[in-house]
Amino acid sequence: MIYAILVFVVALSLVLLIAFKPKIREEYALKIPDFNKFEADYSAFVKSLPLPKSETARLNETYYKSQIRRVLRRLASKRYRGIFDEILRYKPEIKQLLAKSFEALSPLPTTYGIPRIVKIVEFCVQSSQNPLDTERIAAAFNVQNAFRTLSYAEISAAKDAIRYVFLKRVAVVLQNMEILSKMKRIADKYKKDPASLSLDKNYRALKDNKLFLSFCADNANFDSAICNDTREEFLTKAKNELAKIFSACDTLDRVDFERFYAPMQIFSRYDAFLNASEIAKRNFLSLVQELSDRENIDEYLFAIRVDNYLKSANFGHIKILRTSLFGKRSATVLCGKDISTLGAGLSSDILMNLIFGGRNKQNDKQSTLNNGKIENSFEKLIKYSNVNFGITTKNDRLKISPSLPTFIKKADLCISHKGTEHKVHIKRGEERALYLGQTKLTGTSNIVLSDKPLDVTCIIEDK
Repeated sequence: MIYAILVFVVALSLVLLIAFKPKIREEYALKIPDFNKFEADYSAFVKSLPLPKSETARLNETYYKSQIRRVLRRLASKRYRGIFDEILRYKPEIKQLLAKSFEALSPLPTTYGIPRIVKIVEFCVQSSQNPLDTERIAAAFNVQNAFRTLSYAEISAAKDAIRYVFLKRVAVVLQNMEILSKMKRIADKYKKDPASLSLDKNYRALKDNKLFLSFCADNANFDSAICNDTREEFLTKAKNELAKIFSACDTLDRVDFERFYAPMQIFSRYDAFLNASEIAKRNFLSLVQELSDRENIDEYLFAIRVDNYLKSANFGHIKILRTSLFGKRSATVLCGKDISTLGAGLSSDILMNLIFGGRNKQNDKQSTLNNGKIENSFEKLIKYSNVNFGITTKNDRLKISPSLPTFIKKADLCISHKGTEHKVHIKRGEERALYLGQTKLTGTSNIVLSDKPLDVTCIIEDK
């Protein structure tokens, strides 16, 4: 009975493994050569994603790594000596990638159970001929931040997310090599027993495959240039793919993704932040993320709140507890995890390093902002104030009743109505008035529109 239960459990485990194991052979043929089309497609992709959830991500790191190790052992066996030498040349780089841990990705915000930052960078990697196209990644982060700001934790984990995508790509390449090794085994079997193999379903499926026929030609000492060229082309393509991946890994270490963190645009205005040590900056930005999560507010909007707080008269106040012991005086800084602590840190270099730690700067080349000189390769994210020009063209009549913010003094517009363009000028003056060309209109606030272009000026009272 016990043996029956054990057999049942093992069989059930195998069935579940086969049914739910991750698919390594994902589609990597999504290439978007045109940059503008990439931005449009990525914008649609971002809008299709649901709101991220705070749950542990489902990463298949262990499975991918085990499959890579297994295939490497197979390709290195004596049976395939000389066939996969160019692929095995990258074994040291593959081992370095296998040694990386991706645990930092698990607690990040997820969409469909996958860390959002992984899905973002995977879209960029899949759509480009170059595995690490920094221009496209910058554009993707820009679009994402304009739609929904990436958190500091996600930006900090961007390199790990890209390496995780590279791990999957290496698994795909090696799985293709495993398929090639299976063709070699079938061809060797055909050489030993050709009669029985003619009835084998694998042979019938592969008999017209040039890669398979190249191994058959080797066994028969037959020189088939077409088949051998096909195999060499297949192996060269795989070798070039690995070369691109590991070249991108080397470049990845020199890319500073933290400059793409949207609140940097605000905090980089303050000398106390620019002059802070690297660890102080990281602790400061981590607190920004923690407080914005606590209040359920976008991190960029929270940075604006901090900026506005520093313009008030209450910022920079902290509690100091002074004590005297054995003739010596000491002071203890008391601060909580709130906006006042952030304001105090931005108010002076001393408080920034005192509160957030790290008095000695690290190497400037490793600094988050490199002394404040941000070479941001993506368009800055700007939050706009609402402007209501109050223009309607209902019933072929132009009506203008603007309500503008005080900092807007004038505006020149061009409106199109039934194929005709009309110029509208709105500006401030001593009293409200409406002009058609140089003629002042009185007793009406409407202008009849026709197919003749009009030049209208609306003056609103400057309060």
